[in-house]
Amino acid sequence: MKIAFIKYGLLFVCINILLSLVLLDRHIWNQILQLLFTQNGGIFLSTGFEMEYNTKSTSVHLLCIRIGIVLYVCFRHIVNILYVVVNAHRYNYPWYSQLYAITANPFNTPMLDCSWLSGIHTACHDLPLFNQLQSKLYWNELFEANQAPTPKIVGTIHSGVVHTNDSYSELTSYIIKPIVGGLGNGISFFNRQSVPPTGDYIIQELVVQGRTKGHFRIVTLKDSGTCTVVSVYMCLNARDKLASNNHAGGKCHEVTMDGSVRNMLQRNTEPLENYFSNKLLQSAIQKAIELHTNMPNDVISVGWDVMLNDTDYTFLEGNVPASTVFQTDIMFYQKAMPINRTILTQYS
Repeated sequence: MKIAFIKYGLLFVCINILLSLVLLDRHIWNQILQLLFTQNGGIFLSTGFEMEYNTKSTSVHLLCIRIGIVLYVCFRHIVNILYVVVNAHRYNYPWYSQLYAITANPFNTPMLDCSWLSGIHTACHDLPLFNQLQSKLYWNELFEANQAPTPKIVGTIHSGVVHTNDSYSELTSYIIKPIVGGLGNGISFFNRQSVPPTGDYIIQELVVQGRTKGHFRIVTLKDSGTCTVVSVYMCLNARDKLASNNHAGGKCHEVTMDGSVRNMLQRNTEPLENYFSNKLLQSAIQKAIELHTNMPNDVISVGWDVMLNDTDYTFLEGNVPASTVFQTDIMFYQKAMPINRTILTQYS
């Protein structure tokens, strides 16, 4: 009995692996092979790890990530079914539609979604550009060159040494951010008497907001040279936090094109619609499209972080890879599928 159980179990595993590999689209195969076997793919994975965990990656970390990708690809049908079973209650369309979407489109899962796809493309086609895109100094130069409002950088910190320019004032409050970093890691108020002893940071003006305590993530997608907006999210600060993203405990809500706010967990969000001017947000969206249009074609999607106050908008930075569609969105698979298809067919 035990032998038969083991035999049929192994047969089931082998059939699953075979189906998983046979059913992979050739474009997806190409992305996976780049992640597993190219230096640029490894740099992309290491960059993501360092941003997520705010620590330097090692060859052991990279090996573990790559093994995880192999295991996922081989067992993706089992993983996807379990994922649907655990998370089906969060989605607002039939579970069988969700099951089909996640099984037929393996990059629509949390491990490999559309933000990965666009980032992999940039890293593998133009690594110097990908590395530039991780620097906040690059985005500051882009904003200034295109007359996009952005907080002034008044100095830098390199290995504990502070360098300020003529715009710095002792009477003004500033924040510091890692020059290369993400997910809100390392952001704090600037205090000349207590600066990080290691690492490289910018010293930046503090944006003072009125009713809206947080930022908007505007995600643009470039398809054959034409830029469009694929999603807009409103991210509110967690208590006593400077950063307002999910990673820092912020609460994120989708903003539709007509300015209404919808929470991923279907809470009442109507009061939030009074926190910002829809006209001002639309102006910021148009500026984001203009900025992306002026960037190299290898930059497929960008997540623009924008703050709104009562009278104006301010661009904070761009993000590549971008969270093209948030995984906590109840419509995640439905939205991610056409975006993935565009990226895979246009740029693979």
